[in-house]
Amino acid sequence: MINNVLSLAAVPYILAQGAEAYAAVGFGKSRGTMPIQLAGNIRNGGLFEVGFGITLSELVNDIGGGTASGRPVRAVQVGGPLGAYIPPSQFDLPFDYESFAAAGGLIGHAGITVFDDSVDMAKMARFAMEFCAIESCGKCTPCRIGSTRGVELIDRISAGGRSRDMVEGLPQMRNAAQSARSKTDEIELLRDLCETMKHGSLCALGGFTPYPVLSALDHFPEDFGLADG
Repeated sequence: MINNVLSLAAVPYILAQGAEAYAAVGFGKSRGTMPIQLAGNIRNGGLFEVGFGITLSELVNDIGGGTASGRPVRAVQVGGPLGAYIPPSQFDLPFDYESFAAAGGLIGHAGITVFDDSVDMAKMARFAMEFCAIESCGKCTPCRIGSTRGVELIDRISAGGRSRDMVEGLPQMRNAAQSARSKTDEIELLRDLCETMKHGSLCALGGFTPYPVLSALDHFPEDFGLADG
């Protein structure tokens, strides 16, 4: 079955060289090649066709040449704007579907965006929620409302965990604001919201938005004002 242009493009090679030759390229259950798009803060950006199984370190450092700024790489986002953020400590991860799924990530359309150590990962997590809120078709509640609440949550976490969504002028509201949730409570609520979006959204937009948010929380807790993970 021809599923998309990638499988269509593989057909001539398979017919010319044979299935065994095609299967010899790749890793595990992910066979053949994938066009990789290197972008962001990268010296050698562009489109590269590579076999599955190549590591992120080889992609970013050997092919991409490291950051354009010359500063250390802090994170790469794999799979497009809703892909997970991968830290350098996991750059030995083989680029294949199974390995990324096991690590809590996804390959998606194989776009890789590189960030140096000047990036604020809390802001990147907020961008993912804002992107979802803007792009949502509005059909399902987890995506439509969840992404909006996600932006508000991350803003409160960045502000120190004090709830700011109270209406001024009403005494009972001011009293409620004084007993605002702590930053730890807000982060726990954000994680719960991400799980709801992941499992309750009708399409991949709401279902994938939690990937960048949760990976930023897991790998870069200091940007959310946490001392450690």
